[in-house]
Amino acid sequence: MSSDSLTTGRQRAARSADGTSRRTRRRPLGYVGSLLRLCLRSRLLWVMVAVLALLFGAYQIKPNQHYLSEDRDYFASPSFGTKTGGDSRTLSQQTRDYLSEEKRLAAAIVASQTDEEFARLYAEYENLVSDYWTTAPGVVRDESFDSTALFYARRDLANRIVALEHPVYYQSTSDFPLAFQLAFGLHTLSYLFLLAPLVCALCVCDGARAPGRMLRAAPVATPLEFLGAALAAVAASLVALVVVCLPACLFALVRNGMGDFSYPVVYIATGTIHYSTLGLVAVQFLTLYAAISLLLSLIVMAFSLFRRSALGFVAMGLLMGLPLVPSFSQGGVIPGTLMPLVPSSYMDFTHVTGYPTYYNGLDLMPAARCTFASGIVCTLAWSAVVVLLTLAAIRVRRALRARAARQALSEGR
Repeated sequence: MSSDSLTTGRQRAARSADGTSRRTRRRPLGYVGSLLRLCLRSRLLWVMVAVLALLFGAYQIKPNQHYLSEDRDYFASPSFGTKTGGDSRTLSQQTRDYLSEEKRLAAAIVASQTDEEFARLYAEYENLVSDYWTTAPGVVRDESFDSTALFYARRDLANRIVALEHPVYYQSTSDFPLAFQLAFGLHTLSYLFLLAPLVCALCVCDGARAPGRMLRAAPVATPLEFLGAALAAVAASLVALVVVCLPACLFALVRNGMGDFSYPVVYIATGTIHYSTLGLVAVQFLTLYAAISLLLSLIVMAFSLFRRSALGFVAMGLLMGLPLVPSFSQGGVIPGTLMPLVPSSYMDFTHVTGYPTYYNGLDLMPAARCTFASGIVCTLAWSAVVVLLTLAAIRVRRALRARAARQALSEGR
């Protein structure tokens, strides 16, 4: 057989293979859907979901856990009102007036019969306390944290609650309605637990795209393969998160109703008081979770595209592990001015979005500019960087392969 006939046969075979590949090439949405279905069929994913659902609803499983420390029993306690101590004759007139009004409000709170009356009297009490402990001369204040911000935050929370159409304090975990349970439950779970379904989904996506598997037999174009796998993992993790929250939220709905998503949330970040609501906390949490999940998925799938999946998971592990370093939040690992530029600063989601609590005096964020808005900008910017670098690496790989093919063809001649 002549060399011309051999060349012609090879060209026909190449054209035939190319036509078959084009016919079997998947559409992008179908590719993402196939990966998503594979993720949702993973038994390990649903085992994780079941465990997380139990943890999320732990406070509902063990009802009547004390939540509001300053309830009626607190004001009725014999030890209440003895914080100043000392001989009353040596106290200033302002302090004596404060103690007298405090005693009156405590008795009224204990005798209150409705949630509205309790909330109104409690707001009066918080206003009294904040005015006295932030302005009275000679008061010994705790210097370990910003006690002034603490009193103002508690006062503002009480005033915002009493301004609701139906003001209420949830004095035990068994009183939580759906809206409060959702925002509170998300805070009780560590971010490592919350990101566990994402890790499982990425393992499934990486395995499904390995050589010889079904999705390799009918792939999409390489950039879409990389992006589609990341989107499938993010979608699977969001579905898992919804299922995690569902049982406890439904239980709270049946027992205590929907609740008010406009219920106020007040928290302190780097000495600044921030105001939010239960609904806004839930929306911001979900948005930030999706943005960080997208970044982590793009990193892993970028390495997987070049058959270096292990390096991708190592990089993801480093980002997730940084907040666990004790000195990280104090700027011991990364300078404080650079913290807003590091995705790991936003991994502890509820420390960025806030969470419902009646003792809202702890400083939540490690840096002044680590806010929800900066977290979204940071994670999306880094995601764009990962995509651009990956696309550039794909072009370089294609150029190198084309040059190698030309060299082989010239050597064959």
